[in-house]
Amino acid sequence: MSGDERLDELICEGEMEKDAIMDRMIKLNRDRYKDVRLKELFYKHATRTRSGEWCTSEEGFLSFLHKHGALPLSLQEQGRILYQVFLYLSVFPFVRSPPKAMTVEEFFRACEFSDLLELRLSGGHTRESWRYRTKSDRRRLVFQSLATARDGRKLPFDAEEWSRQAAWRSSELDGVSSQDPEAQCSNYDEHGDEMYYDTLCFIWASQWRLAGPVVPLEHFRGLARELHGDDLHLHHLSIPRDRFRCLVKFLLLGQFGNTGGMEISKFSDLDRVVNSMVRPFFRIAGVGITWPMFDDAMRLMPYLLQPISEIATRFSRTKPSRPAVSAMKGLLSDYETSLTLARFAQLRLCFGCDLIWNKLRAPQRYEAPCNVTCVLDSLNAAEPRNAGRLTILLIYGKTSHTDEDVIFGAVIPNPSVDVSAIHDASKEYYYARSCCLFELSPGHDISRGNIGRPGWTASRDRLCFGDTADGAAMILEASMTRATLIKNVNQTNPIYSVSPWREDGLVEVCIESIEVWKATRRS
Repeated sequence: MSGDERLDELICEGEMEKDAIMDRMIKLNRDRYKDVRLKELFYKHATRTRSGEWCTSEEGFLSFLHKHGALPLSLQEQGRILYQVFLYLSVFPFVRSPPKAMTVEEFFRACEFSDLLELRLSGGHTRESWRYRTKSDRRRLVFQSLATARDGRKLPFDAEEWSRQAAWRSSELDGVSSQDPEAQCSNYDEHGDEMYYDTLCFIWASQWRLAGPVVPLEHFRGLARELHGDDLHLHHLSIPRDRFRCLVKFLLLGQFGNTGGMEISKFSDLDRVVNSMVRPFFRIAGVGITWPMFDDAMRLMPYLLQPISEIATRFSRTKPSRPAVSAMKGLLSDYETSLTLARFAQLRLCFGCDLIWNKLRAPQRYEAPCNVTCVLDSLNAAEPRNAGRLTILLIYGKTSHTDEDVIFGAVIPNPSVDVSAIHDASKEYYYARSCCLFELSPGHDISRGNIGRPGWTASRDRLCFGDTADGAAMILEASMTRATLIKNVNQTNPIYSVSPWREDGLVEVCIESIEVWKATRRS
């Protein structure tokens, strides 16, 4: 039997209907659909339609979120956005007409993909060429679920550049998949874009649950095009700015786990922090966030989407987890730091579980002017018990010309080593893989250090991180009263790399205070 004949047979048997495909894929990857308690919770918040089918509406979904500590009562609009995300995920990749409510099966599908989109679409990749889902694919799925506009149509489209970027993202693999050259197939070519390939790979992979011969992927192209359509393109999609800014407020607070009892009014700088975070996403005036903008900026805060992935986990817990917010606020208050809870959450977006409140020690704090030697002693951890601790150099000030608040600094996994040669810290920490420079205000940015280069140099006149003529650099005067922040996009061999989509820049800062934080290694 040929591949086309076998596919025709499957179509006639109804095995290639959307619902049949979706059901097979959920059963192939996980057993959440067997979770009796989760079903009970669903029906508790669901309503019965005229046809007798049980569905959860927006109201029921928000009730879910509030009762399980996943959403403060004051963030109703954020809850509505999350509901629309789940509606999208419940029918992915067949997303042309998301439902208005979710059945129990659709709810389980949405939980599957939200947790965090780790679902590999193939159960048999060793039997035929297969493309693994990358971290970029998972970010893209969230982007698509948020993209309700089509601002991409206003922008020029370079198919060759888009193809090059898609191929680069496809190579971002980790674990066993990175050792498989066949897994690094691009999901953009003359046949279709990334969304088309989602459909193609999904329906092809679903056949592994069926008995009989396996149909090669190429035979599914016509069916995939029929199911996906010809008028839905990734480069057209965009997220409205206000919609994203609204959601980021939830994503920021969600870094602390249970948010149900949070009093949002106590976060006096929350809006300012959110405005800093969304700056790198807003790159073209009058245009929403397109996929390249979203993916580029998301790399500067890789843990931002984690609260979405944890929603399904909260649904499965017998009791809501205890919030860490009150303990964290008490810690910062005891330390008399200028670091607010919202700014700490922003910093944690970059380094995740490497920055845990109960593993931070009281910072060494210096008011400008101060002696550079004192700061260097804190960085270098002269005490043996401090050697090898992850160190955060946090600097507060104002721009010299506009008097705008500036918060910036460096994260150093092991100062005693990194001062002479930046090392690979992946065995010591989860995400702080190497030294980096960061900016928390007025915008948000990360410049990662390159292995083997000197982390910083010190002289009588200044303390310098990076090369002032190549990549990113941070120069602190010896009196610690002034700093210069430099970005050179045209970089050749930088110590600290600048994201290529950023712009050249030089900012002079009047320093007000400096803090040196220490954190323990992971256990």
